[in-house]
Amino acid sequence: MGNAKKVGYYDLNYAESSHYTKHYLKSRYLPLWKMLYKEFLQGYENERIIDVGCGTGQFAHFLHDYEFHYYYGFDFSKVAIDVAMSWELDNYGFSVTSVEDIITYNMLSVIDFNVLVTLETLEHLDKENDVRLLVSVPKDKTVIFTVPSFDYESHERHFRSMEEVLSRYGKLLKDEKTFVYTTGNQRYFAVKGLRR
Repeated sequence: MGNAKKVGYYDLNYAESSHYTKHYLKSRYLPLWKMLYKEFLQGYENERIIDVGCGTGQFAHFLHDYEFHYYYGFDFSKVAIDVAMSWELDNYGFSVTSVEDIITYNMLSVIDFNVLVTLETLEHLDKENDVRLLVSVPKDKTVIFTVPSFDYESHERHFRSMEEVLSRYGKLLKDEKTFVYTTGNQRYFAVKGLRR
C-alpha cells in the first residue's frame, strides 16, 4: 500500500512527465472521461462545475470542448495549475488550493456551484480527508468521483469492488449511479450522487 504524498512529489511528477502536459485527446484517461460524459455529465453543460484535484486541466479542457460553460478547478500543485492556466479556456478558472484548505475554511459552503467533480483524487488524500471533503459538500449538490482498484505509491487507499467504494462513501450520498471502467487489469469505479 502506498501513502499520501506532499505537494513536492506532485510538482516533480507534473514537471517531468509529458503525460500531464499533452493535449487531453492523447491522455490515457480519455475513454474514462467519455464514459463520465455519457453516463453522468450529458445535460450538465450549463451547470457550475468545480473540480477538486484538477491537476493540469486536461479534464477541464475536455469539458470545454464539450461546451461546458462554467468550471473552476483546484489543485495544491502550482506546477499543475500553471499548466492548466496555459490552456486559456474561456470562463474557466483555476486556483492553487489544497483539499485541507477547502475543508478547513469551509470553502464549499460559499462557492456557487452545482456539481463537484473529483477524479482520481480521493485515494491520494491522507487521514480521513477524502470523507471530510465529501462531508463538506452542501446538501443536494451533485458529486461525481472516480477511485481506482489498484495500488500505487501515492495511493493512501484503493478498492476491490464497487461495494467497498459505496461502503466508504455511500452513506454521504443519495440517488447514486455507478459504473466501472476497465482498462487492462485496472478498474476505475465511478460514482455520481446527491449529497445527503
